[in-house]
Amino acid sequence: MVPAVGGGSVPATSPAPDQDPDEQGVYQAFPGDGFFVSGKSSPVIRALAERLAAGGYLARGRVGSAWNSALQHGYSRWQQHLGFRGSDADGVPGRVSWDRLMVPAVGGGSVPGTSPALGQDPSERGVYQP
Repeated sequence: MVPAVGGGSVPATSPAPDQDPDEQGVYQAFPGDGFFVSGKSSPVIRALAERLAAGGYLARGRVGSAWNSALQHGYSRWQQHLGFRGSDADGVPGRVSWDRLMVPAVGGGSVPGTSPALGQDPSERGVYQP
């Protein structure tokens, strides 16, 4: 089990390796290492910011669509919550911390209301089957 946003825990394998969350339309696929650059604007960044704010890692007033230092600081807090330290908690999303945050899918692939409640094991809501 690993910590979930806002407390609680989720299985260490979530999202399940054999189940691509993007294909399921439930979670946003990791956009890649070079995606998070200063000033970049995207609905994916907004979904990330909203998820961080819901967990208390980012002030609600800081939620926006552009990657900036406030969002990077909030993500660093999330990484630290997961146990990352030093340069591993630099605030730039990596695949492991991204997958554990379970950012809801955006755009045509989203399924409204299927992102797990913060602190709730997603399997309890039938979001995915491990």
